[in-house]
Amino acid sequence: MPVSYNISSELNIIIYICKELVTGSDLFKTAGITFKDKRYKYGMVLLIDLLSATLDFELQDLRRVITETNATKEKGLEPEQIIILSRSTGIHLACKTLNLMSSKDAIKLSAFHTLEQALISLDLTMDQQEIIQFWQESKAVGQ
Repeated sequence: MPVSYNISSELNIIIYICKELVTGSDLFKTAGITFKDKRYKYGMVLLIDLLSATLDFELQDLRRVITETNATKEKGLEPEQIIILSRSTGIHLACKTLNLMSSKDAIKLSAFHTLEQALISLDLTMDQQEIIQFWQESKAVGQ
């Protein structure tokens, strides 16, 4: 499977490690498994590592993200923070587009070139070493 995941309840984070060619369907399928994992709790930071992957995301996948995030907001839940690690300009633009297309404040989606940039943006520098170690362990397990 091109997507694996790891959860740290202590750090309140889920890391998705993507390799090779990854489709929107692959990501949604893995997310469905993750949300059934006993370690998962709503409100965790979702980190999607696409640094070693090519993402094949289609228009229907974008619509699904918008629909699901808008539905979450309508239920009165705050959106989970989604961080994407990617060097692709297209991914960065897609994140900005999704933020603009979703209902007001229904999605918290950001893309960064490095994990360190993401942690600074999220003000998670106090846990930076632990998160980096967890990310590295998650990458090793996903190989």
